Parts: sequence; structure tokens; C-alpha cells
Amino acid sequence: MRLSQMKTPYDVMGGEPVVRALVHEFYKAMDTMPEVKKIRDMHKSDLKPMEERLSLYLMAWLGGPRTWLEQGNGMCMTEPHAPYKIDAEARDMWMMCMDAALEAVNLDKKLVEVLRPALADVADMVRNA
Repeated sequence: MRLSQMKTPYDVMGGEPVVRALVHEFYKAMDTMPEVKKIRDMHKSDLKPMEERLSLYLMAWLGGPRTWLEQGNGMCMTEPHAPYKIDAEARDMWMMCMDAALEAVNLDKKLVEVLRPALADVADMVRNA
């Protein structure tokens, strides 16, 4: 199979609608799970702008449209998170929200087995405390 014929994780999971649903469920979990209040408090009351930003980031990260990069953003997430204390507890809370989102959008189990560790690596990379 040629590289150009290979599907990206973005394609396998269902493209933009599924990425946007995943991110919506992620922020819904963050907004409703009392046990992640610490990371919810790092965000403004209106999560819609963050939902859009994370959607665009994940689409590029998963091999989809590069809109995030075309807007002048980078793929490294350490700088945007620098003002916040991101420790192991915050990372784990982020993953709790992502796990809830992955379950809510009902992705193929094999795809989740591939995506979850990669998402955990991203969450771990933004740790600064």
C-alpha cells in the first residue's frame, strides 16, 4: 500500500464531525465532573473558544486539515499552558475528561487503544510542575 493510500487516524475515526464531537464531549465532561474542578477553573466560563481551538489542534494532530497550522499556531502545547500549574494531578484530570469523551463518541475499541496512549503523551508533555 502506498503512503498516499494510507488512512490517517483522522480519517479512521470519521473526520471533522467526530473530532468535533469528541472535543465537545471532552469539555462537557470538564464542565460537569466535580472531580476535575481544578482544571475547569483554569478556563474561562465560556468554553466555546477553547472547544474550537482544541478541535482544530486535534484535527491537525490526527492527520486531518491543517487549519490550526495555517492560522500560525504550532503543535507544541507547552507555551500556551505555561501560565498554569500543570502537575500530574491536572494531567490525570485532563485524561479523565478525554476518557469520558472517547467513551461518549463510541469510537472503535482498537482505535481507542492507539489514540489513548498518544493523547496521554500529549497531556504529559504540558506538565510544568
